[in-house]
Amino acid sequence: MTRADAAIGTLLIALFAIAPTASAQGRDSHWGVSASLVPRWSFPEALANVWNMETDMRGAEFRVGIVRGSDLGGDVGVSFVKKRVADDSTVFLRESACVDVAGGRSACARGAYHITQDAGMTGVEAHVFMPFTTIRNRVQIGATFAGGVARFDGTTDRFLEHLVVSGQNVTVVNESLGTGPFKESLQDFPQDWKVAPIGRVDLGVGILMRPGLKLRVTGGVNFPGYNVFGLHVHYLFTK
Repeated sequence: MTRADAAIGTLLIALFAIAPTASAQGRDSHWGVSASLVPRWSFPEALANVWNMETDMRGAEFRVGIVRGSDLGGDVGVSFVKKRVADDSTVFLRESACVDVAGGRSACARGAYHITQDAGMTGVEAHVFMPFTTIRNRVQIGATFAGGVARFDGTTDRFLEHLVVSGQNVTVVNESLGTGPFKESLQDFPQDWKVAPIGRVDLGVGILMRPGLKLRVTGGVNFPGYNVFGLHVHYLFTK
């Protein structure tokens, strides 16, 4: 077991350890089912800088799972997660090269880059939702903390943009390098890890539609991305 696997396992155990505090709150708890949709997430520039790349990666995410909680309290659960990267998203590795040309100008090539195809992540995630306040026994404001693991899916078309110098002429050439695993486009991610950590810190506003049925609008950090809008719904088997 790697250190990453051990750390992720510890996180999941910790989430379930605090479940009684999050879900009881003096109210009856029930089992149920849940589903969440994030129509659009984006890859943050700050993380791209850490991984030494430039990217416009974005996509959507869907989660479905089991949950235990109460109508007026918090909840915990485990979900299957499918995070999709939009096709034709680009990942440029920061390996640019430049040469001086006539007129004091420079010609530059950006080096290796990737274009995604059917890329994304598939995994499992545990979460706990903690309400900060409940208004009129109907509206809840709170935060979700989640963590899990996922594998990388899909491939990228790989290219190399380089310069060809012929006398005073400089030409930018794009050369195809074939396809490769999506994981390899994230050059500073440990390539020997079989799974990657995923996690969320969401702020949410929820409404109790009727006993057992709760709808929540969320937004926040959704590693390795972020989203400004997400929709979560769960149904508790109260009878």
